[in-house]
Amino acid sequence: MRKLNIILQSLYFLSLIFIFSCRESIIDNSNDFELTAIPDGLNIFRAHDGVIGLEWNYFLEQNRKGFNIYRSENDTLNFQKIDFTTEPFYYDDSLEYDTTYFYKLTSVNKQNVESNFSNYVSAKPVNLYPPLTPHLLNIFAQNWETGRKIILTWANNYDSDIDHYEIYRTEIQGSVNLSNLIGTSRTTIFEDTLNLKLLTRYYYQIKAVDKGNLKSGFSRSVTDILLDAPEPLSPINESIDSSMFNFKFITSGAPATYKIFIQNNQYVDIVDQVTVSSTAIHDTLTVPFGTTYLIPNKKYYWRIAAYSSTLNYANVFSGFNSFQYSPGLK
Repeated sequence: MRKLNIILQSLYFLSLIFIFSCRESIIDNSNDFELTAIPDGLNIFRAHDGVIGLEWNYFLEQNRKGFNIYRSENDTLNFQKIDFTTEPFYYDDSLEYDTTYFYKLTSVNKQNVESNFSNYVSAKPVNLYPPLTPHLLNIFAQNWETGRKIILTWANNYDSDIDHYEIYRTEIQGSVNLSNLIGTSRTTIFEDTLNLKLLTRYYYQIKAVDKGNLKSGFSRSVTDILLDAPEPLSPINESIDSSMFNFKFITSGAPATYKIFIQNNQYVDIVDQVTVSSTAIHDTLTVPFGTTYLIPNKKYYWRIAAYSSTLNYANVFSGFNSFQYSPGLK
């Protein structure tokens, strides 16, 4: 009889364990398969110039994580997931004008379980409108030892179907036209090295061209000039000075801003710098020395950088002169 009671008790506890395990399993499964609703109202609100815009109805669901976007090209047989979004809209860009794209989507819960597919929609993003005008155009002229060039940079266009940019140059302000085309670029940078002359002011504008050869309007005009190098005069090369001194140099052939660099060597170890602007043209400019402490009897190097459009990039550099400050020298 006692054995029977033990067996019955064991069966009772095993049944409890089974019931609770089933209960947990049911709870877990209900969470795992608490599917969010199938997205509805899928619609195309834009389809042109290589971009298709999708939207669908949105309503709050506690267990929803987001939506998976599926796409097929020219048929409904090869849908592939292309993206995930938490928003009730989606932009698909950089598309081909003559391809028909089909879309459908699923809703995804927080356990990454997908709903069934929505209905599908389709569109062809044909080429309708010219690109937006390029913006944030910048210019930097460089007359360096490596050669003469004028660098243009600009912001990426908002359009996703840009094929290239056209670069126009003229020497007369406000006179740019289609005959002034000097080159193209598939990036947002262009280096002009074409027959550049010193002390000649150049004006640039650019156009964006899309894959269908539609062109934007001209960008704003930017201008710069290739300066000739300033010539250091004093302190002369290999000089030794017993007192503090002024810097003297011959300016470039156009108004500019100058930075005088004092360095420990002829590379990048800058001790101090002095900045001055001048409209003087090929004239002697005197600039007082700064307040930096110089180690007596140590050799220093100095040179001048000339700037035209911005202080971020030097237009041209002079050569180096060296000097020593020896206060006890008589």
